[in-house]
Amino acid sequence: MSKSASFDFSEFEAFAKNFHKQAYEKNAKEFLIGALELIGDATLVLVKAKTPVGQYGDEVFYVGAANGKLMVFDGKPKGKQGGNLRRSWEVTSVKSSGKTFFIQVINSAEYASFVEDGHRGLGNKTKWVEGSHMLQLSLEDVEKQIPRLVEKDYIKYLKKFGVE
Repeated sequence: MSKSASFDFSEFEAFAKNFHKQAYEKNAKEFLIGALELIGDATLVLVKAKTPVGQYGDEVFYVGAANGKLMVFDGKPKGKQGGNLRRSWEVTSVKSSGKTFFIQVINSAEYASFVEDGHRGLGNKTKWVEGSHMLQLSLEDVEKQIPRLVEKDYIKYLKKFGVE
């Protein structure tokens, strides 16, 4: 005697689709966060290397306390070294807005934008000092490196879904 039965698999199919969607989104989020952290670290290394360090001359300036006159002395300034701009670079943690993930590369030195983009020279207001474009150049360089930076993690990510 043969019996037949019919089943409604629609609820199971909906459950399976939802399960796969959630697994995909979770893994995609983890991959994107990891990739952005790698890109941020690479950008930080490049931008610090491209950031100029202040060069100080042999003149020491002093404003006299009693008479308020500016005096200039020859000699090496003691303890004055550049590097504040270079030390001020940092990368934020990964943030998201909707389905967009991002990091920020920030320089907290108040004069960073002037060194990046250029500015009028001090003392001679008509002379233009060209910007170093250290961040712009670093971002262009790291953009070319993205495939190499994330390749290993991308392969791991794909293997989770059976793609070899």
